[in-house]
Amino acid sequence: MRINDTHWSISQLIRYVDVGIATFDNPIQRGIVWDIYRKSLLIHSILCGYPIPALYFTHTYGSVENDEDAEHKKVPTDLYDSFDGKQRSLAIYEYVKNKYKLANHRDLVPVISDVGDKTDVRGLYYSELPKWTQIKLESYVLTVHYFDDMSEHEIREYFRRLNNGKALTSIELTRVQTPNLAKFQQIAQHKAINFVTTNAAKRGFADENIAMQIYNLATEPTPDFSTTAFRSWAKDIDPTDDEIIEIMYSLDLMDELMASCEDKQLLRTIKKRTHFVSATYACYFGIKNKVQKEHLFKRLGQFFVSPTEEYVKTTGSGSAKATNVVTRREIMQELVQGSYDETMFLSDVLKNTSGESDVPDTDTNETGETVSAEESPQSTSLTEELFKRHYNI
Repeated sequence: MRINDTHWSISQLIRYVDVGIATFDNPIQRGIVWDIYRKSLLIHSILCGYPIPALYFTHTYGSVENDEDAEHKKVPTDLYDSFDGKQRSLAIYEYVKNKYKLANHRDLVPVISDVGDKTDVRGLYYSELPKWTQIKLESYVLTVHYFDDMSEHEIREYFRRLNNGKALTSIELTRVQTPNLAKFQQIAQHKAINFVTTNAAKRGFADENIAMQIYNLATEPTPDFSTTAFRSWAKDIDPTDDEIIEIMYSLDLMDELMASCEDKQLLRTIKKRTHFVSATYACYFGIKNKVQKEHLFKRLGQFFVSPTEEYVKTTGSGSAKATNVVTRREIMQELVQGSYDETMFLSDVLKNTSGESDVPDTDTNETGETVSAEESPQSTSLTEELFKRHYNI
């Protein structure tokens, strides 16, 4: 690993982002989480001439399209990918691109030009700034540190050290030590996880944590969500493509289950993080064991209307401990393999997504005899159904 220092003007940063020389794709970086006030305070600091922290990039060689060439042929160039400073960089980029106006906040006092002129920049887009402030902003010089031959482990370690003075949350500390974080981010983008996670929770990486917990529950002999064990597990895990597909299938079912839920209280229960992870595992286990979808949905609906006392005990204090996580998994396995209460009428809770009446628990064979859904040749297992869905059969 080699460390290099350079300086970019803001206009240079904007140009690099536009053509793809500077990117912000490293999974260790958060999404855009700064609010308008924090973005505005950064822009105001620059206009006031205050120094701002350096930006950190990995450096490689590659190529980008030449916009000046009619055929857009690619030309060789340096490439920089940010691993610290994404919020600052994109706050600057978005402002110069007129994506937001500065906050109308008392902290943003008038900025003063070299000749003593004062300008109130509050509430202004970049295009509305006086010309001298635009020039001052674009010519501001940023300090950039870039690293050659930097491994993923070195990136995570350097990021951790850069943020050592900040109060990182438990989830943040786990994710910076997860080498295959991008794979869990892929799972976290599923619309079922998006549905149960608020924007505020996503800023704290709850969606990524849910994805990791589902995977841990589905694949580990002794799943454990407690901080030390979970972080140690995350350092070494490398999900396969097949495992990711199976988790995504399970989330497809969860999305369908929640869409079919007409009982608002039941839906609120299922959306709670611990219950959502448990129910998703139940879908995963159902796929593995070729359980009929209608049976699985009824069992889950019945269970979460009134969870058992044994299950509830595992969801309070200490819910992340291995013993409690394992117990919840065993309860889900028993639920999926067992039979739901025939006397409990759930049509008021779960609607049939096809718009027809509820799927009966029995079917009729070719001779007119009544058989169970599992025995019926017309019944389609979750595995078969998802296989057909995946391959568009």
